[in-house]
Amino acid sequence: MVGSNGTFPANMQVLDGKNFEQWCIKMGVIFGFQEVLEIVKNDIQEVEVGATEGVQEEDCKTLFLIHQCVDFANFEKIASTNSTKEAWDILNKSFGGADKIKKVKLQSLRRQ
Repeated sequence: MVGSNGTFPANMQVLDGKNFEQWCIKMGVIFGFQEVLEIVKNDIQEVEVGATEGVQEEDCKTLFLIHQCVDFANFEKIASTNSTKEAWDILNKSFGGADKIKKVKLQSLRRQ
């Protein structure tokens, strides 16, 4: 996954709206490898003005990774966000909640 010079290959999976669950798993591994998983998991939603430079750098690095792994339509949804958590929550709300709605609809159809 990592090139010989320590960079990521250009063929990382891109979120296109149909592959959210698989994309989340892969992004989790990337975040873990880059040691920024806590930025997404914890509620560091707004990087405070007084935050340490390291926290600000980690948030910027993580948001950069998300920007690199979404298609244009999904980038438009998160382009104005200022933090990783905010961008992640928007994507999760857009696609993660859709699976729950589908399950409820399927359950109601089965009962009929």
